[in-house]
Amino acid sequence: ESQKLTYKLPESQNQESVHVSRRVIEQFPIYQLHRIVLRKTCRLCKQAKYISIIVSKQTTRFKTKQIDHMSDGSTREIDLGIHSISKNINPRN
Repeated sequence: ESQKLTYKLPESQNQESVHVSRRVIEQFPIYQLHRIVLRKTCRLCKQAKYISIIVSKQTTRFKTKQIDHMSDGSTREIDLGIHSISKNINPRN
């Protein structure tokens, strides 16, 4: 699940300058990939068959970015980095 928050900022008093009219903050979970090898053995002939699969597991880390929508119609994207959430604390909604 990813979270997306949108903020509407107050209008700037100076209408001639370019200002941020809307700010969007997105947060994406980071997954870790694991390669798992399963072994299946036939009960009759005892021949083994191996199956390799890749699974993903969500970590406690999140990538966050901010998108500013300017008053002139342009956008500016800012990478806010990777943040970690403690396993003992539930994140706020």
